[in-house]
Amino acid sequence: NIENARGWMGVPLIARARVIGYITLDSHTNGSFTQNEANIAQTFAHQAATSLENCRLFTETKQRLEELEVVSRVSFALRAAHDTVEMLPILLEEVKTSLRTESADIWLYEFEANELKTKAVSGQFERLNKMNFKPGEGVVGTVYATGTAHIITPQTQGSEIHEANRNVFDENWSGIVVPIRTASEIIGALGAAVYFPKKIESHHLRLLTTLAEIAGNAIYRSNLYRQSEEQIQRLTTLRELDTAIASSLDLRLTLSILTEHLLSKMGVSASAVLIYNPTEQSLDYSVFSGFKNQKEIRQPIKIGDGLAGKILINRRAFFLKDLGLENESRLPNWLKREGFKSYYAVPLFSKGVIKGILETYFRETFSPSADWIEFIHMLAEQAVIAIDNAQLFESLQQSNQELSLAYDRTLEGWGKALELRDKETQGHTERVTALTLELALQMDVPEASLLHIRRGCLLHDIGKMGVPDHILRKDGKLTEEELVEMRKHAQYAYDMIHPIEYLRPALDIAYCHHEWWDGNGYPQGLKGEEIPLSARIFAIIDVWDALSSDRPYRKAWDYEKILEYIRGLSGKQFDPEVVDAFFNMIENESRFFDWK
Repeated sequence: NIENARGWMGVPLIARARVIGYITLDSHTNGSFTQNEANIAQTFAHQAATSLENCRLFTETKQRLEELEVVSRVSFALRAAHDTVEMLPILLEEVKTSLRTESADIWLYEFEANELKTKAVSGQFERLNKMNFKPGEGVVGTVYATGTAHIITPQTQGSEIHEANRNVFDENWSGIVVPIRTASEIIGALGAAVYFPKKIESHHLRLLTTLAEIAGNAIYRSNLYRQSEEQIQRLTTLRELDTAIASSLDLRLTLSILTEHLLSKMGVSASAVLIYNPTEQSLDYSVFSGFKNQKEIRQPIKIGDGLAGKILINRRAFFLKDLGLENESRLPNWLKREGFKSYYAVPLFSKGVIKGILETYFRETFSPSADWIEFIHMLAEQAVIAIDNAQLFESLQQSNQELSLAYDRTLEGWGKALELRDKETQGHTERVTALTLELALQMDVPEASLLHIRRGCLLHDIGKMGVPDHILRKDGKLTEEELVEMRKHAQYAYDMIHPIEYLRPALDIAYCHHEWWDGNGYPQGLKGEEIPLSARIFAIIDVWDALSSDRPYRKAWDYEKILEYIRGLSGKQFDPEVVDAFFNMIENESRFFDWK
């Protein structure tokens, strides 16, 4: 018993100039300790301190090596992982292994919800009544908001644990929560808990802090990579849409590229583009993809009906997280059977005028991010451009057709007016036009040239407007002077038509149909293939119709006589090849000639 001790000696344990403990010696005899014994005790104390310090250093070194091994292993594994879905389970397992516990949790902050949400969880944390936390709420929210790690001991947890989770961790649990941070911001929190007799120690704090920082940087890099990939995909989609808009006027093709991208790259289950029909006051489904009932979706939607009507009235994007909460009367039966959970739609406006609606549907509950919303609005703008271009082109085509039809009707009217003035047989212009086009087809004239040939036929005698009436309407034979004046009508035709660029391609017939194959025609004296093919074709048809029709100064020739006359002029007035084609047409297409 120390109370009965007569001698006592105390020797400090000193390591690295720091007292780390004491050795005490007691004796029942007075003066039992000598200076020599004191020196021996001092030596022993020094060796003991050195041993204890070496043991401590060995333990710390071993811990550090274990930590470095864990850090190295986690770093390698996280670098190999593609995204957070792969990263977080790896991190969770390493935390559990390092602390020799089954209870760990990882929370990541989500901006849209302004909440720290559980992303990977194990053990006692799975029993939490409240899994997600607002910034500043509870220990997890506080660690995120302050960026400071927090250790919960059995002595402090009663006041620190979140009220909703008090029944999960009792006084036998110790816990630690550290922030998950990147180089520039805090993105979440990492927590772990151990059960008595285990406890959280300083090296646990150091290790978890290091792992959280490694994880934060890995998640940051992963998010950057994902965002880069998404950006590249979005730029590629915009480029494809731009190319489709610039190179094709097929609206369905352009909009199909858009809807397919929504399905393949933006997590959409089904998508449709509705185009406004101002005539019917309805929205028509132009393209759609991802629907199970493709046939039922084709029905147009009247303005004011369903979700589309609501969007048009509000004139802004519309989001329904839960379609089941929507008024049943707004949803058609086919849509109810599709099983969609969420809905997002963007109205398509151009300069304040409604063009349609871009709809997206989701079979799982969906919450759009800011980036997602921004990009779908960009796609909607591309859709508006595509619709505008297609409708503008369609309108332009219709206007051109109407203008072309008006031109042709005008030309037909001119032809009939010339017939009256020249005392031509009624229907001459119409007949020679039809037969010339038929013969041109027989000779494989390109279809693009047929329109100009038709107009040339309608205008073949337009130059006679410049010939005086007393010559043009003379019943008898023309004098040489009158004949010279009459032959000027070909030049008059050129002077009248050539300034009109629209009619210039039709000038060949009006200007050259009096040229002869042997070069004895007028007005230019062209020879052989110098004469445009359309004029060579028309020349035969014009003579044929003139000779087969009654005129004030003679009766129509009979069929055989006309054929003999034309055959006799082959190689002189007419191109022999065209003559052969003409006779072949007469033989095989006799239904065109009422007089045969």
